[in-house]
Amino acid sequence: MLACDVDRTELDDFLDLIIRAFGTQPPDRVADIRANAVRRIADGRCLGVRDGGRLIAAASIIPMSQWWHGRSVPLAGISSVVVAPEDRGRSAGPLLMTAVLGRAAGRGMPLSMLHPVTAPPYRKVGYELAATTYWYTLPIQALRPLAPPGGAPVKLRRAGEADAADVIAVLDRVHAAAANAATWRLTISDGTAHAERAAATADAPRLTAGGLAALYAGTPTTTLRPAGLLTGPAGADAALDAAFACRPFALDSF
Repeated sequence: MLACDVDRTELDDFLDLIIRAFGTQPPDRVADIRANAVRRIADGRCLGVRDGGRLIAAASIIPMSQWWHGRSVPLAGISSVVVAPEDRGRSAGPLLMTAVLGRAAGRGMPLSMLHPVTAPPYRKVGYELAATTYWYTLPIQALRPLAPPGGAPVKLRRAGEADAADVIAVLDRVHAAAANAATWRLTISDGTAHAERAAATADAPRLTAGGLAALYAGTPTTTLRPAGLLTGPAGADAALDAAFACRPFALDSF
């Protein structure tokens, strides 16, 4: 097996891997996948694994960024990771991901993220559950009173693709102004939880960001402590397990 760049002549083989991994796609979705693949192949952002000249695995890189300590850091979004069903269990996945991460690092992206269907193959190359994605829905009437200081309420209109750059610019300003690099205290009581900035104390257990994500996903404290994701006094471990009890799962978005 050999890690490689996917060639334009292998586009149909790449699409076949996608369909075999994720199921039959509607025609408009297939057209989108094909168009995205063409761009990524041309830009060297679609990598694969060949075995005897046959494409058996592939993945794509999407240039993104993520805010850390008030600073935007280049990040590689890893997309469409697929391995042919008959070739799974042969280490094609780790070989592919090692090549993908090397390409991303070579292009100045020190961070990467993906949405895992299953966690073990990605843990082999250094991944861990780290965060979650939030969706907020606001009623239109809540937006109508918005107005700049001293100005009249703004007129609402439907957002379009041309607004994407402005939306991203606003989000960047918000993240730059509200960096969350700090110690946070999580308080759980009466079925609710509250997080606030606070100085670290010696009498409270301490979770890393990845440890909190794993705990939220149902990972027990007995697993977190040996991994170094949970440190400090163990007196509250039973309470943490009870508060976050669920069947362990891999987060769909992180």
